[in-house]
Amino acid sequence: MTQQEWNKSVHYCDMLHFPNTSQRKKQLFSVACCYTIWDLIEHEDSRNAVFVAERFADGNASREKLALVRDKAWNNYVVADYVTNSAYWSAWSAAADSDYWAANTAWS
Repeated sequence: MTQQEWNKSVHYCDMLHFPNTSQRKKQLFSVACCYTIWDLIEHEDSRNAVFVAERFADGNASREKLALVRDKAWNNYVVADYVTNSAYWSAWSAAADSDYWAANTAWS
């Protein structure tokens, strides 16, 4: 994939694995997805996971803090009803993805 193809792409998997996609962009991608469904993420702990994932991507939160909010977001996902389940999964995923991309710097 060339830079021009990346700029026009709508296939997020290709975009995330493009060699020039920074670790920060990969981390912020999940955060951006959460903001598109923000009204469905009603629980404070899950919203906090998104906020901390965003701060983590910018170097303003520790991995320990990220792990703490990720675990709280997971608990919301586990007990959520079917309607809100996907939204809470997304919030947990934002924190988990940020941690994953940080741990796997070979992808950056």
